[in-house]
Amino acid sequence: MNAHDIILGPYLVEYSSARTIDRNVSETGIRLEFATPENLYCLPIFRCIAYDSQLLDFDSLFLREVDLPFETPCWNFQLKSYIDGPYVAITAFLAELYKRFSRLIPIQKFLTNFFDCLPVSGSTRYSPDASLYPLIEDLSKAGYRVSNVQPYGRRIMVWLAWTFPQIRSNEQTKWYLDVCSIDFRPKPERILGSGKWISYRANRIENLLFSDLQRIAPQEPALLFQDVAKARLLSEFDWTSLALMTSQEARQARIEFIRAHPHLISDSKCLAQALKDAGLYGPDTSLHQIRKFLESLIKDSGVRKNL
Repeated sequence: MNAHDIILGPYLVEYSSARTIDRNVSETGIRLEFATPENLYCLPIFRCIAYDSQLLDFDSLFLREVDLPFETPCWNFQLKSYIDGPYVAITAFLAELYKRFSRLIPIQKFLTNFFDCLPVSGSTRYSPDASLYPLIEDLSKAGYRVSNVQPYGRRIMVWLAWTFPQIRSNEQTKWYLDVCSIDFRPKPERILGSGKWISYRANRIENLLFSDLQRIAPQEPALLFQDVAKARLLSEFDWTSLALMTSQEARQARIEFIRAHPHLISDSKCLAQALKDAGLYGPDTSLHQIRKFLESLIKDSGVRKNL
């Protein structure tokens, strides 16, 4: 055992005081407690009201900077100042705590205990029917699920979230904790592809859940989904002629378009727009991006500009 071990906690503990600091911040009456071999730490949790006075979520919970046992990196939106000094978002502190120390209770168990004391709402409301996109059994049992799906252009974006056990059986619940997203680029062979992880900002509790998800299922993103989920995602994808082309085929189609419309090469902006209107670039591709490739395409087309 060493100084970087947590021998107790972290836990949430109720206490009697629940003072109001000013009209925007008040004590919750709950402390975050944990112990190392050298010290016991008891940090009062405060609720900072920003937009919705009825909403209790992680982003509204803060700790006083003066109470923190170590410096906590955070984003500007995770730092607030009131009459008694600066406050740091509890999400930033927890991310740093789990980064610095070992032997802490698992993040899922901590969040479950957290919800018993402070039933936070979560970080996202977006929720398709999770039964349409089932994850593998190990992840589903651990509370992970699909929270949003958005096909667009040549990609399908899928968001994953984690649900508190206390509300997990309620299929109508709209509140989850974001975990990560996955960027799928379906292949012309009508397969989903392996997918690319997109994690959230550092210093957020979402990153702790993302690490937990990868511990449970360390494989590539596509393997996290059951076959019925992958089939459903592919059925929602817009299989345009461009989506059914390989990269080489798409390039050749653009070259043939230029050969068929040689009058456009004198105006790169008009040519880029024409290629996009013809469906040879996706809707999410900007004209600026297209124009960067025009010189090479025009050269390979053999079409010469009129002098």
